[in-house]
Amino acid sequence: MAETERVSRPSSSDDGSKGPPAVAKDDELPNGLSSGQANEPDDPTDAGPDSRGPCLPPEPKGPARVVKPRGGKGGTVRMWGPAGDPAERASHGGRSTASSLTGQRKSRLSVVRDTILSALPPIPKSIAALGGPIVAIALVLVLAASAVVFLAATGRLPEGIARRLPFSESKRESSDVPAPPSQVIVIDEELDEVMPPSATPGRTSVGRAVLQIPKTFTAMEDGGFDMVVHFNGNTELVLESYEVALLDTVVLVVNLGNGSGVYEEQYTNPEALNRVFEKVPKILEARGLKDAHIRRVALSAWSAGYGAVVKSLAHPAHADRVDAVILLDGLHSSYKPGTTEVEGLLIEPVLKFAERARTGEKLLVITHSNIKPEGYLGVRETVDYLLGRMSLERHDAKASSTIPRLRAAKGVLPEDELRPLELRSEVREGSFIVRGFGGDQPAHHISHLMQMSVLALPELAKRWAPAEKEKPPQ
Repeated sequence: MAETERVSRPSSSDDGSKGPPAVAKDDELPNGLSSGQANEPDDPTDAGPDSRGPCLPPEPKGPARVVKPRGGKGGTVRMWGPAGDPAERASHGGRSTASSLTGQRKSRLSVVRDTILSALPPIPKSIAALGGPIVAIALVLVLAASAVVFLAATGRLPEGIARRLPFSESKRESSDVPAPPSQVIVIDEELDEVMPPSATPGRTSVGRAVLQIPKTFTAMEDGGFDMVVHFNGNTELVLESYEVALLDTVVLVVNLGNGSGVYEEQYTNPEALNRVFEKVPKILEARGLKDAHIRRVALSAWSAGYGAVVKSLAHPAHADRVDAVILLDGLHSSYKPGTTEVEGLLIEPVLKFAERARTGEKLLVITHSNIKPEGYLGVRETVDYLLGRMSLERHDAKASSTIPRLRAAKGVLPEDELRPLELRSEVREGSFIVRGFGGDQPAHHISHLMQMSVLALPELAKRWAPAEKEKPPQ
């Protein structure tokens, strides 16, 4: 039988020299295979050039090594290569090829993804490195959102900001307007005729102030209503005090900051109070009160808020329009430079209003403690000067006030400092009332605000009794 020849592939043990292919004879084939059988290998990876079987790359050998892209940018790619076997490296020409990668072929999407990732900066070794800043930013955002919700719920946001919030009272003003008469369904016509005009109760922002319309609010048949503007003090405490005093009035609480100077500066301009008189009726009209207009006005203040009252009364038009003034442990003056003479010009507007109150034309109620501040006159000394100018004297009095149970008063003072104020002196001339209480500590000063519903507001409630609303506007 003629000898059969075959061309064998160079093995990995060849020296790599180029030359004619080696010729093998039948008797040199292993296991007695013939040349025809030798061209049909059992191992698909050992398929020859004439084989019809698939040609797959060999399994990766040696440890994985990291190949970094050029230019120092992008991430890293792990590749399998013949790094640990010199002979294997020589068979690949001393470099990594496509056959040295994992056996599966990459899709176009994977190639695009790898190209994009290689152009990006290196990814941090630990995502935890970014955890701290991310948590801090998230915490700040949560606190800011909580603060906005709290201010909006209590009506302390500026009017411009509150109007943009979806849950703001001012945002819903347009929806509070009653439907046209054709869309109104009257369940009981007789009851509808008896009910007095009113407006939807609730709170809304008016600039930096908070306006409250109580649930029991009613107005005159012609749309007239009473309004109180209070300066300085805990908003919740003031509004609840007017509610428990049974005053059927809208209340606007204004807080501008510490010290009487900020209130004096703001209300030196008469337009500051005029803007309040213009805005409030519009708000009540939007809430359903037809032809809303202010009937009577009262100004009240605690502590430093007296500055706004004094400056407002300095304008004759405001002094004529204001019907009542309540000052809670807040009215100060000073001595003329280098003397012990009181500077009366600072409280001259209050003196003029007091003269009108003693005749019953106006109402003026002043409460004070015995605190003596440094650098200026305390409320007691200032009131003594006022009484001297009016030729009025104090009368000894002895009575204990009561501490009203208010939700807003919880936590304002420690439990051991909560005590009723003791009445020591009183002056009553017409509708001019002065009540002097004992105490020279900060807790006594705060108690004038906490107990305003029993110390001073009953006088205003008596003057503005509901029976007077049946009379025509003054």
